[in-house]
Amino acid sequence: MQDKMTLPGTVRWLVLRYGKGALLGLVLYLLLCAVLFFCGFMIALGNEASWSRPFLRAIEAFFVVANPLWGIPLSMILGAWYRGRK
Repeated sequence: MQDKMTLPGTVRWLVLRYGKGALLGLVLYLLLCAVLFFCGFMIALGNEASWSRPFLRAIEAFFVVANPLWGIPLSMILGAWYRGRK
């Protein structure tokens, strides 16, 4: 009889098997967050221009949508999945 893995079991297996890909996904996510935070900080401190408010709204939307409560695990899963495809 063949055991079928549930989705959480499959995800756990994927992340553990392709740990380097999971860490790569995590590093890329954190690097993207750091770059966007730095850009938003520099735009907010600079002189106001016609493009600064839309950029700040877009950066704010990214941080609202890419909440670390699910953004970090999702980046690890996507990194492991990408690594497993090769």
